[in-house]
Amino acid sequence: MDANAPAGLHEETKTSLEQTRQFLQAWKDDPMVKPILTPRFAPSVTRELLTGLGKMAQEYQVPVQSHLAENQEEVAWVASLFPERSSYLDVYAYYHLLW
Repeated sequence: MDANAPAGLHEETKTSLEQTRQFLQAWKDDPMVKPILTPRFAPSVTRELLTGLGKMAQEYQVPVQSHLAENQEEVAWVASLFPERSSYLDVYAYYHLLW
């Protein structure tokens, strides 16, 4: 989470992407472990982090899990944060986090 997160949970975008890539790289060939990318939910992730995670999801062919449209207030919040996207689901689709 690099946006709208409490201080104890907030990550710097660059550090988050670097550590995520290191984790994926470390486990990519392990037959017993399948990493999963987990952006908490769209309001807690910047466009930069969404972009980077989407690229890594494609590059490493790993699944993504997140929260989606759990209540009306959250849906409205996402619409206000991402007015250029047609829906909450479209936020994830646009950043290549659905496949």
